[in-house]
Amino acid sequence: MFGIFTERLIVFHVMIIPPSCLGGIFSPQLPDRRASATIAVTSNEIIAGLADGSQHHMPLDHTLRLEVGGASGRMVMCRHGDVMIYSEDPHFLGLLQACDEPHVRSQLTCLEANKKRHRRMMGLIWTSVLATLFVLAGLAWWSAKRALHLAITHMPYTVDVMLEKSAMGSVNAVSAEQYPKTMALLNSLLKQLKPESKDKAIQYKIALVDSAEINAFALPGGQVVVFTGLLRDMTSPEQLAATLAHEVSHVDLRHGTERLLLSMGAFTAARILLGDISAGADVVGSLVTSGAMNNYSQKQEDEADEEGFKHLIKAKIDPKGFISLFDIFDKAMKEHHLDKIPEWLGTHPEPKSRIEHVQSLIKALPKDMAYHPIDVDFAAVKLEVSRCRGDGGTACQREEKQ
Repeated sequence: MFGIFTERLIVFHVMIIPPSCLGGIFSPQLPDRRASATIAVTSNEIIAGLADGSQHHMPLDHTLRLEVGGASGRMVMCRHGDVMIYSEDPHFLGLLQACDEPHVRSQLTCLEANKKRHRRMMGLIWTSVLATLFVLAGLAWWSAKRALHLAITHMPYTVDVMLEKSAMGSVNAVSAEQYPKTMALLNSLLKQLKPESKDKAIQYKIALVDSAEINAFALPGGQVVVFTGLLRDMTSPEQLAATLAHEVSHVDLRHGTERLLLSMGAFTAARILLGDISAGADVVGSLVTSGAMNNYSQKQEDEADEEGFKHLIKAKIDPKGFISLFDIFDKAMKEHHLDKIPEWLGTHPEPKSRIEHVQSLIKALPKDMAYHPIDVDFAAVKLEVSRCRGDGGTACQREEKQ
């Protein structure tokens, strides 16, 4: 059986819906004169579709006026007679680019230029505001530091001593019996330097820490702490004398007291300045262990170098020990790749700068300046501290004598 097949042509009508964005329309013809709308743009008109299904058409011709404004400064407004279609959608301007009307495209070009000028102006304004805030913050910080410095100048030295006592609880010092030759040399050099405190409450003394860390610091009150790791890298007692002279100078200038109070915060520092020493007792130890005593400013380090230099000259000790000491620091910085950091980003001045500064001080001395050699078996001291096997800053393990 043969069937008859009928062919049918099915035609699909595809309606292209232009891209749209959210916005609104203002028109005297609307009940409330204003309504939210979904806005679409074709090549020759703007279509505002309302929630009730009605549409308002605005021709894209020479009578159209484009503006940017509103409370946010980002609203694009299209005016045609007494009707306005508007949107804050950032894509609205892009939709308007589909228009072929030269007058409209000219206005779009002007709007884009105005937007760029506005962004540049706002950028300059915000840059000026941030710069002003930065300067004000800097002035406030400088004023606070200046005020603290003045307060410390008139503060009794008993505060320094109390801060030192609180901090020493966090210092794992060894006994003199463990390092008799080293402690004897340290105490002898300190006595030779003859540091003179501005107050009898300050008593200079030495503590030795058994650690591989290349470090030394001074606490308020006169306590100087030296690490065996630094001694192991030294080659002469003059380097050790320069270290002690530098740290003693930090005490003389009350740098440690200022450093601790700045690290505590304004409220705690104010309580301590008013006499409440207990206010900072709990935090002093943690500040010492976290390295706060090594975070002096470059100005403070330079001051301690100059004052330490004077101590050495007064004691007739060769100040060239400073130069070879800074060479040790320079080597340590290079091993940890810290020499790549610009000096103005760090706290301590670079060893090279410190060496040059000390060399300039030496050149200013009389040519016939004589120094007393330090009579000590430094090799024996080095052998004593070499028994420490440091592991990067923690307590070292002593080799037991066979």
